[in-house]
Amino acid sequence: MVRDTFPPDVWELPLGKIQTIDKVEYIDVNGATIDWTSSPVRWETDFDTNFRPRFRPKPAETWPSTGDFMGAARVEVTAGWSQDDIPMTVRQAILLKVAEFEQSRGPGDETDEFIGTAAEFMLSNWTLPPWQ
Repeated sequence: MVRDTFPPDVWELPLGKIQTIDKVEYIDVNGATIDWTSSPVRWETDFDTNFRPRFRPKPAETWPSTGDFMGAARVEVTAGWSQDDIPMTVRQAILLKVAEFEQSRGPGDETDEFIGTAAEFMLSNWTLPPWQ
């Protein structure tokens, strides 16, 4: 994810499941790229909520000052579920979609609208609204 500056407080990430924050870097006022991914970890995370994943500096820290550059604040994350972590409803929706595709493999084959609708409904709790 890239921003021109760090946010005032919390950085919300436009993704679903986040496993880790791998790298946070920024361009300082002199144009140098600084890796802010150091030990000890300087931020706290909130990945296990019903909201967008988010993170911010720990209470004793503040976001560093960026230079006036486009894309001066950057974060790299590992996103997605591990194989054992995929929710059952997501697995079932995938199986329904595969069954729908199996039924309509050739020209003229019609799909079962119920299967597609059921899969979309099952995934509705796992999709994010458009990023704003």
